[in-house]
Amino acid sequence: MAEDEITGAENQLCEGQKAKPKFKSKKEEEEEEIPYLAVELVINILLRLPANLLVRCRQVCRSWCEVIDSLSFAHKHQASYHMEEFRVVYYETRSHDKNLYLLNIDEPNYSFRRIRVHPMIADSHMLCWLDYIGYGLFYVFCNGQTFLYNPIRGQMLILPLTLLSTSYGLGFDNATNTYKLVNVLLLEGKYWIQVYTLGTSSWRQISAVPPCEFDWHLAPVPAYGDVHWGSKNLIVSFDLKKEEFKSTPLPYRDRFQETRDYKLFDFRGALAVVYESYSFSSYSAIWVLKDYDNNSRWAKDYNIRPALSSRYVLQVTAWNDGMIIGKGENLFYYDPKSDGLTTLDNEGFRYVNGSEMRNYTGNLISLKNYGDLA
Repeated sequence: MAEDEITGAENQLCEGQKAKPKFKSKKEEEEEEIPYLAVELVINILLRLPANLLVRCRQVCRSWCEVIDSLSFAHKHQASYHMEEFRVVYYETRSHDKNLYLLNIDEPNYSFRRIRVHPMIADSHMLCWLDYIGYGLFYVFCNGQTFLYNPIRGQMLILPLTLLSTSYGLGFDNATNTYKLVNVLLLEGKYWIQVYTLGTSSWRQISAVPPCEFDWHLAPVPAYGDVHWGSKNLIVSFDLKKEEFKSTPLPYRDRFQETRDYKLFDFRGALAVVYESYSFSSYSAIWVLKDYDNNSRWAKDYNIRPALSSRYVLQVTAWNDGMIIGKGENLFYYDPKSDGLTTLDNEGFRYVNGSEMRNYTGNLISLKNYGDLA
């Protein structure tokens, strides 16, 4: 299986760039002369490149390295549209397979390219637990310690000690350009909520309480800068700016769907819901939340035929103009233009039920700006 090149052996400092000779011949100067580009134009060009390529671009020259390593550039890049937006990452959360994989599709086949993981994860003889929590970052529990992992940079940030987590999520406050982790612990019927702002020294206990119980067995979904969990009749969200919970009603469900499970997922930056279908359904509807901040308006954007009926949890992620659907031990591609499902075949790798597929966007932030690395 081929290895993907997204992870960086880039831990060199910008000061480590090779110095230019002090004196050059006129011929050498003419050969090496590069037309001058304004810094603003260079930044505009670099913002259009995917994160894995930008890690390599650090090695071009010191000025590029300093631009790419700046937090302001990383925040702009994360917020902008670029080529990696709909890449799909695949992993097994609680498995001895400690690898991450990127999905590549060449219809009607698919393949996974292995992402090199941090040696601390790969070489551990203990079970490591990892989950993608958004913004190009993974939450890792390994050898009794929790970490934040950025595979683009190859960095593991050691997180402060905290309560044993029931559920956790990552959000981004764009008003202050800060990342925050929320840790939810349900103990003897009581919720304990902690918040950790990246770059600080400890977790903070807060008094916020969820409006209802939610399904903490499944990883929350990051969207709109907040963290979201599914519950029986509502979506429970944690607002990272206000550090409080809010709720959003689910889209319309008929009397049959009230007893069915549903999948909450991030669809091109928005929250989306697909209901598990009953056996006599002709299609499955995918609802997308159009107005999170105001009216919480849902729109039924897709009717997938045939219906997605499965005794397993469905996995749905965006891919190009359509979406990838994991159902049982099979993968399908849904094309909205033809309104049809195509089975994706791969003889060398089988999709494992119970694994996770998420839309992945690389993040350029250097975790060494926020604390000690493993």
